[in-house]
Amino acid sequence: MALEIEGATPAQGRRAADLALRADFPLRVTIRQDRALVWSGEDLLAEISQQQSARWGTTPYSLARTFTMRLEAARTGKASTLPTLEPTNLTVPLGETRPARWLNFSRAPKVTVSDPSIAEVFLTGNEIRVTGTSQGQATITLSWDHTSLNLPVVVRPWAARLPKDLVVPLAGDMPRQEALRRVLLSRAWPHPTARMEITFPKVPPKNPEAPIPVQVQASGPGLLTAKAKVQVRFQPTPIQIYQAGALVMSNRPEKVSSEGTLLRQMLPAAPVRLLIHHCNQPQGSERFLEVLLRNPSDAPARVFLVLEGVGPSADEIFAGHLASRRFLERMGDQQGITLQLAAGETVLLERLRMKPGQTVSAMGWLQVLQEVELDLTVRAVDAQGRAPDQDLASAGPGPFSTGRGLFPAEVYVSHAHDLGSRYSFISLGDAPFTQDPITGEPNPGNFGVVYRLRLLLRNPTSEAREARLFFRPRGGPARGLFFVDGAFAETDNATSSSPYLLGRWSLAPGEVREVFLETFPQSGSNYPVTLEVQSEFMNLPSAPQPESLPLPPRWMP
Repeated sequence: MALEIEGATPAQGRRAADLALRADFPLRVTIRQDRALVWSGEDLLAEISQQQSARWGTTPYSLARTFTMRLEAARTGKASTLPTLEPTNLTVPLGETRPARWLNFSRAPKVTVSDPSIAEVFLTGNEIRVTGTSQGQATITLSWDHTSLNLPVVVRPWAARLPKDLVVPLAGDMPRQEALRRVLLSRAWPHPTARMEITFPKVPPKNPEAPIPVQVQASGPGLLTAKAKVQVRFQPTPIQIYQAGALVMSNRPEKVSSEGTLLRQMLPAAPVRLLIHHCNQPQGSERFLEVLLRNPSDAPARVFLVLEGVGPSADEIFAGHLASRRFLERMGDQQGITLQLAAGETVLLERLRMKPGQTVSAMGWLQVLQEVELDLTVRAVDAQGRAPDQDLASAGPGPFSTGRGLFPAEVYVSHAHDLGSRYSFISLGDAPFTQDPITGEPNPGNFGVVYRLRLLLRNPTSEAREARLFFRPRGGPARGLFFVDGAFAETDNATSSSPYLLGRWSLAPGEVREVFLETFPQSGSNYPVTLEVQSEFMNLPSAPQPESLPLPPRWMP
């Protein structure tokens, strides 16, 4: 037996060792103020301070009792019956349960937790079961009459919950990596701060029907790393895109000042266009914007999804424009995925980081492939994915500068211009605004609403003449995306003093020409704007304006 005596001379150490091994002197422990005293008969053998016991993560009395029990075992030659823990420390995933057990003792201990908000403990047999209730660290102490054990516990969330296999139904020539990323987002529920890495094998399987083993890793600070070789089967799923039945918009409140719900909207069975645009307040903490889709019915549902999110960005015009352009590119190529939702299931469609003072913007398309109504939620959560169940939008009565809800998907405009007359003007994003048919809330600026325009150009003169069409913002800068007779046009950052030329047409004497345009006011830009039709003024009267009739969709669904 080795006996270490702090602060003692060699002679004192030899005497203490002699006393410790003399079986005729009983060992006992007493308490004096904040110290524990170990006695051999009437002789003081050791004095244990709080500083000494703290090195072992225990109290002076518990350390003294452990010391005397080991001395007793050494005197008698019997093996120590002190309990031990297996394992000696524990990492518990948040919301899950992990076991630990004590050995060499049959009696159940008294259990205490240094921070009960971190972990809950249940005793069963010679085992404790630890459930992680919140992220953090705690110490679980198991105490018996003469000894105690400490179990350090760390509770962390998983970076993601990766599946073993996955089917990815994709349409068009959507890149496989992007399709897999979006399906994984809906199925793996990654932590908001997690980074997901996807690695395809260098050599694909010889059989094109075979699943592809894709290495997926999700990790992040303070998270449990998740790794899996996911067997992925890409399933080409052609889709027929129908005309939009409604626009669903989340833009109020535009500035997010706390966590909570930004929009909760029941979707119609018809396809919907989706627009989301929010800015985190400059003095706020970092947040994340989440888009959730729930199937509240008792039947499974399938939905075709296109969703393009951008941000965070300090330039809200750029964020809204890029989301709009990417959305149109995906829709033009009919690139998207089909998600399966079981009865009662909720999936995560998008999550965008929101830095203080910066903007996130998204445009999407949801086409339910069965007669099932789905529930869409847009919310702001904290860095742990938490948000109270409270509506962040003011109840009204308004008026509001931005809108949210379910709106008509399109408006129709017919306009005529006689070359040689005064300039004529077509307003985009101006009153009358579309309205939510249930709440009556307007959509100021008609953001996300597709304008289907028929422009009738007439040259009543005896000479060939030219007509020009300009995109001219009225207030601050704005950008736009147009289809002009099928040709795609993307404006620069235009202003009222620096408009953008959308098109020009030369008309022969007496010629009448129809020009069809499609566009929508973009989030982040300053609408309303004016489409200005110009021709050389010849003091001719302005053309009478035709009635605006419904037009079939040509390029924007």
